[in-house]
Amino acid sequence: MKTIPLLVYSIIVYACLATNQCIKCKGKYFVNCVESSPYVYPTGQKDSAGCVRSWAGGLRNQDLPLFSYEFLFYHESFCLCGYVPAETKNDKCKPIDSSSTTVGAGVDLGKMTTSTLISNYGVSQAFAQQLSPYCGLSGDKAIEYLQDYPLTLTYQQALNISEGAFIYKYNIAAGLIKKYCNYNFSDLTYAQRTAIVSMVYQGALTFKTTASDYICKKDWKSLVNYLRNPSISYKCRRRDESDIIAADLQNCTNPYSDISFIVDESSSISGPDYSLAKSFLQEFVSNTSIGLQETQFAIVRFSTLVECQVYFNTYNLNSQLINYINSMSQLQGSTNTASAINFTLSNVFKNTTGARNPSLGYGRIVIVITDGNSNNPSNTASAALEMRNAGITVYAIGVGAITYSELLNIAGTPNNVFTPDTYQDLVNILATVKKTACSTPGQSSVNIETKVNLVEKQYKFFMTNFDDNGIKVSMENGDKVQLYGSYFATAPYELQYDFKSSVGESLYMPFYDLLNDTKIAYFSAVSVSGEHTINLKVTNLKVCQDALDKDCFGFSSTIILKLWAILALLVV
Repeated sequence: MKTIPLLVYSIIVYACLATNQCIKCKGKYFVNCVESSPYVYPTGQKDSAGCVRSWAGGLRNQDLPLFSYEFLFYHESFCLCGYVPAETKNDKCKPIDSSSTTVGAGVDLGKMTTSTLISNYGVSQAFAQQLSPYCGLSGDKAIEYLQDYPLTLTYQQALNISEGAFIYKYNIAAGLIKKYCNYNFSDLTYAQRTAIVSMVYQGALTFKTTASDYICKKDWKSLVNYLRNPSISYKCRRRDESDIIAADLQNCTNPYSDISFIVDESSSISGPDYSLAKSFLQEFVSNTSIGLQETQFAIVRFSTLVECQVYFNTYNLNSQLINYINSMSQLQGSTNTASAINFTLSNVFKNTTGARNPSLGYGRIVIVITDGNSNNPSNTASAALEMRNAGITVYAIGVGAITYSELLNIAGTPNNVFTPDTYQDLVNILATVKKTACSTPGQSSVNIETKVNLVEKQYKFFMTNFDDNGIKVSMENGDKVQLYGSYFATAPYELQYDFKSSVGESLYMPFYDLLNDTKIAYFSAVSVSGEHTINLKVTNLKVCQDALDKDCFGFSSTIILKLWAILALLVV
């Protein structure tokens, strides 16, 4: 688990006490002393319901073996002060329902005692004694006691009790699954367990209800749709839970990518760790169909110098590529990451070396694997930016002590950063990286017609830039083809989309102001029956000038005046 510097913590606690934030009603909470999380969270844009869609791409890191602590920390305020969930009514702090004193990541002390704090959450005797006076208090009594005796925790205390509560709730969830569903909680996937623990932790899942019925039946599609009901309580958290389940259910539905590995072979990597890195590459390419109409791989190796013997058109058999990986010997030297990235852009993603046209739906992907900071971080950041601007999706895997900011500069977004602690932990993220990579979209340009070959039930994904109104995706010869679209999920499909067309019809994706400044749209095409060659064309939606024009979005001032005139006549 990551920690914060002592100086930062001291400043926060001092500011909390000096400004009296711990005994002041402020907005949603009775107090508002919130510590920076141990994680750097994925970013997201707001959808039309006002929810920030940070998890549309699914869980990126398996930070702990059982379920994602990162996901829970994201959804719970992490506080170093004791607080009572409250709201301001008539200029007074009033607790929400019968809320109790709460600490850390939403750890409720209302029904706890000294002994249960020790037995359930694993805190020390001394810490339990410190919290004891606040246990069992709720409502106005909890607020009054905190006013007289403010509670401040150390960062480590807040972290320990939060993680203890996470594990306790995990065990509760496991017991409920065993009792009511008659299977083991461990049988479920990492994302499914995380979503269920999140619901149990918040008290949003009880047995027997609609949600629990779907869980017991392992009917994940129905559960995803249920959690997206706009009238459900805590709809944004439920949406995030549905997003990580939906992303997890998505198979490698777009096996049409050009993937280049950039592998650090500098002297800082030990022999055993280098062998583990090779094992990661072998596992990644195994059971993946390789060829001109499938996935293609290239491998760029670097230390002080850059070496490439495998381009996209070098091998068309898994066995050939795996044999090459087995034969690799560590180069040794410094960490010249910038040169490796520049080489890959200039020499690997070329037609002459087998790279395919991304406008035909072929993803262009680079996966950087490194264990240390580069020789020149500024040059590395510039090289990576140029690569991303060329339409190549970059994933950064940083093993060990590498600076997170450098990984972020390489990938461009936290969603594409992976941080296993050791090379042994690479195996924990293999499935996630592989699934993410094989759903990376190709590029599509506005007003340019693209010919696309589709195989039944396999998706092809695209991304495109657009203007302020949104896009329309039309097609020819697509009477058996369905389109899905999203501004959040990079690989929209039947369980993870915000817009969809009817079979054989165009896709309309209006753009809402709540989506902030994003100007990239993602869409996919899938044949529901048979093989098809279709022509896709993306056009910008225009502002409506005519109420009967369906190829537009919103209303111009002219049409608004016309509507007012009609209403005026009706009134007269």
